[in-house]
Amino acid sequence: MRKIFIPLLLSVLLLSGCETLKISAPREKNIILEQKTKNDNIRADKEKKVYYALYGLIPISNNSTEDMLTDVKDNSRVAVTTKYSLTDWLVGLGANIIFPTTIVSRTIEVEVNEPK
Repeated sequence: MRKIFIPLLLSVLLLSGCETLKISAPREKNIILEQKTKNDNIRADKEKKVYYALYGLIPISNNSTEDMLTDVKDNSRVAVTTKYSLTDWLVGLGANIIFPTTIVSRTIEVEVNEPK
């Protein structure tokens, strides 16, 4: 029983996470949050990595979108998504093979649809 329980418990811990993301804009900005769509008015995507310890329990880097939205025009429509990419997987794998740190990363993408 113990030979099955310990690997199963470790697998659950390695494959799960509880990452949080603070979606916020600078106080002086009037920005509208919308679903991810593609159209002609969308400016180039912004992207950043967010790092967490204990499989997502403790954010190590800034996990807010506020710094990504400082140069966005008022009344812009913004779509925020998170993804777990190959580079995120490699960061987690590399950090945990060298020293079992429980460090993971996520990628935040922001698409901005500015008014005409």
